[in-house]
Amino acid sequence: MFGEVDANGQLGLPTGKTVDLVVRGFTSMGNFALSYKFYRNSKYKSVTFPDLVHADGASCMDRAFNYCSGLETASFPELVTANGGTSLSYCFNSCSFLVSASFPKLEEAKGATCFQYAFSACPNFESVSFPKLRVIGNPDAARNTTYRQFYYAFQNCTNLTEL
Repeated sequence: MFGEVDANGQLGLPTGKTVDLVVRGFTSMGNFALSYKFYRNSKYKSVTFPDLVHADGASCMDRAFNYCSGLETASFPELVTANGGTSLSYCFNSCSFLVSASFPKLEEAKGATCFQYAFSACPNFESVSFPKLRVIGNPDAARNTTYRQFYYAFQNCTNLTEL
């Protein structure tokens, strides 16, 4: 099922319908690219960014899918870097039906609080995959605050069994 996306990122679909959202054609995103774009939209069942390689920039995907209550899965199969202050902060926060997220090629997450609250308050969340993640940190800080990269990222994810 397809629909039109309005200026607020809302997909025009008949009531009660859900859609698998596939965002193609973007290999990189910068400052505020998707910040709040799909906020509180319950029409997405899954989201995939098959071409995205770099999500680098301040608030690049900050709260992009926050409170998307119908969202079950998220996939970023080609994403290699997520650098920049709050680049994925709150991205999937409070997605009550989110079960899994996959970042199979993500190697680097740098910047202040990159994944802060990214998956918090997702009670059905079971697994997230970062198999190649090797560089985590805040190179611009007076002291490297690596612990803040995933600050409360999995808070209240009571079903999380696999990292």
